[in-house]
Amino acid sequence: MKNLFKYEFRKTLPTKLIILGITAIAQLVFLVGLWQESDKTVAIGVALLVLIATFGIMVIGLQSVLTLHRDMNTKQSYMLFMTPNSCYKILGAKMLENLLSMTIGGLFFFGLGTLDIALLFNEYVRIDDLLEGLQDILMVFGYHINIDAGYMACFTFGMLSGWFSVVTTAFFADVVSSALLNGKKYNLLLSFVFFLILSYLVGQVGSAIAGDALTRTEQVVGTTMDSMGNVVYTSSIETRSTSPYYFLKSGAVSLVLSGLFYVATAELMQRKLSV
Repeated sequence: MKNLFKYEFRKTLPTKLIILGITAIAQLVFLVGLWQESDKTVAIGVALLVLIATFGIMVIGLQSVLTLHRDMNTKQSYMLFMTPNSCYKILGAKMLENLLSMTIGGLFFFGLGTLDIALLFNEYVRIDDLLEGLQDILMVFGYHINIDAGYMACFTFGMLSGWFSVVTTAFFADVVSSALLNGKKYNLLLSFVFFLILSYLVGQVGSAIAGDALTRTEQVVGTTMDSMGNVVYTSSIETRSTSPYYFLKSGAVSLVLSGLFYVATAELMQRKLSV
């Protein structure tokens, strides 16, 4: 497993280095904007960093799927299955490398974002004031979020587990298509269509188990009193919030589904694609 993990890491390393290099350029733009006190340059740097963080994690996840597809549909598959390793180990190494890469990438971008926010607002606005302002903005649109360390930890766990579930679903869809349409035309397209259908079904199952993401409550925003001090009118708005426990439940469900897809995918590889 250790050698397989190193092999998978080396195959995906060039893409990670490219993402890191582009991130360094965007970070340099941001720092130059701060040094020159140029709002436009700072805004460009922030926009670039947000885009790179979002799409960078997605690319890391999708690259593993594309690598598996290439292994399943080219001569590389023969070399892959001729190694003295079971399909469970081969697939496990791919999934482990993908999970660790996304986790490390997420922590890296989270830390970089925290540092940049501190640099941006250090001399102008206290971080607490910034978070309160963000909560007020979200409240205007009817969303109430408690932005603290515990909530963000639950949110990160839920999002990371959910994305990992998406990747394992893609693994399963690709192996099913490869087993049925190995080497056929439009194999990749059909794999993607099957993945979309399967993702929808998995999403429905996850929602049924984890429950509704949004909790709706009424929050009083103003009252009107008469001359005697009695409340005669109360105005309120409906707020929608997501409990941190929802992220824990959805994350746990995603990990269980990922485990089931891992077993199903490895077993299918062992029976249909192994030489």
